[in-house]
Amino acid sequence: MKVLLIFTGGTIGSTISNNYISLDGTKSFTLLKKYEEKYGIDFEFDTLTPYNELSENNTSKTLNLLTHSVKEAYNNQASGKSLVNNRGIPLFCSSSYDGIIITHGTDSLAYSAAALYYSMGTNLKYPVCFVSSDKPLEDETANGLSNLHAAIGIIRESLKHKSDPASHTAKSLNQVLVVYKNANSHTFIHAGNRLELTRLYNPDIYSTKDEVVGEVNNDDILINPDFVAEDNAPANIDFVKQFSLIIQYVLSPGIDYRRLSAELTSAGYLAQKAIVMRTYHSGTINTKDQAARDFYLNMKDLGIKVYLAGGYCKEVLSYESTKDFEKLGITPLCKLDLPGALSYLARELTNNGDNYEY
Repeated sequence: MKVLLIFTGGTIGSTISNNYISLDGTKSFTLLKKYEEKYGIDFEFDTLTPYNELSENNTSKTLNLLTHSVKEAYNNQASGKSLVNNRGIPLFCSSSYDGIIITHGTDSLAYSAAALYYSMGTNLKYPVCFVSSDKPLEDETANGLSNLHAAIGIIRESLKHKSDPASHTAKSLNQVLVVYKNANSHTFIHAGNRLELTRLYNPDIYSTKDEVVGEVNNDDILINPDFVAEDNAPANIDFVKQFSLIIQYVLSPGIDYRRLSAELTSAGYLAQKAIVMRTYHSGTINTKDQAARDFYLNMKDLGIKVYLAGGYCKEVLSYESTKDFEKLGITPLCKLDLPGALSYLARELTNNGDNYEY
């Protein structure tokens, strides 16, 4: 088995120095050394570091670099080519990988995973797994090693189903995943587009509606029988361009809808294509206030589509405030939190321009 390890920084690539957590360019090797000491290394691997950054410092430019690097490695394997640096020196041999593992910080992990998910599409040849660590690797209680070990196990499990790529297990695992062990919990396998925003001061990771791909328990890969893998084609998304066309808000009782409407009808915002609002936990927004209703109708008239990250799902009992969504031109994205919603819309704008629809 051969794995490509892509290092991007984050806590899993950091150290404690002068009472601060800071990046350490040697930590990728520390991760491998500690992994070998604990689990042994019985697989081949190559490494690549497209950038080294604390994930809170990531930008849409970083997303472009990440998605380009991973897709280039994946696509070069299909063509039998080797990836080279800007001086023409081969970085690794890319002819026989069975999986890709990306180390990443937890702060913006949900955004990177969703960006790569919609860039690469689904029905991949093998798993592409993000792993992180809740603490620097010097801390013996850090979960970084166990997350990496679980990702290695997922790649092994995928290999068992290589002859049947249409099986439920293969379709579930052969996509962009996030593998992470929460405190006092099993290690869960998340679809890359389904992560919720992390909670304040809590590195634990959750999927929307708690719909996970599966879990890893004592090295056993347990696939959720109710998980339905999506069918998505790959897309060449420019996140710098597409994110600039999407306005995002987090709802609160203090939003001044008249001011928002005035700002968004000014010349500086006429190029905007969509608005994403993160709803309250019940998937609801204020549709009673007249200023809010006027705002949504104004956006509808301007052709700026309003989407709700976490909006209610029609198949469940919903609150009265949701009944006017269609009339107000509001589209709920019921299984996507803000990170997934942003990258989904970036993909739709890339593929369909002004004619995109959810």
